Amino acid sequence: MAVKKRKRNPKSKPAIVRIDHKSTHGYQVRVPFEHTPQTRFFADGVHGSGSKALKAAEEWRNKIFAIKGINPSNRRTIRFTHKNNTTGVVGVTTQWIRKGEYEYKHYVVSWCPKPYHQQKKTFSAHKYGDAEAREMAIDFRQSRVKEMLA
Repeated sequence: MAVKKRKRNPKSKPAIVRIDHKSTHGYQVRVPFEHTPQTRFFADGVHGSGSKALKAAEEWRNKIFAIKGINPSNRRTIRFTHKNNTTGVVGVTTQWIRKGEYEYKHYVVSWCPKPYHQQKKTFSAHKYGDAEAREMAIDFRQSRVKEMLA
């Protein structure tokens, strides 16, 4: 069964979502930045109307983007490394593959050439040596990131 993809709303604003729940109406701005995301809510009632709240939300978002050095038009961002990332590079992980009674270490590179299409490639530490396989995986990931952002 194929998964239906949602079409992108041409009126959507990066990092701004509309909240309409019970007595809460307004816009929430969510600016992800490393380990401390910035969020702020702009209520319709406080700002006088929904359009004024949206304008205030856009102004605040643009100010935070300018301070943090984030490009608001770039929809595909590369996220920060998590504390459980052992390689220190986003999209490069280690994996142990068992064949018979032996286990072989691999560096696995994952990337998305287009939305909803994840791909992976492995580099064997047994075949290339640990340092060389890690370096090859990092170089390969960086080349794919450049292609994704181009």
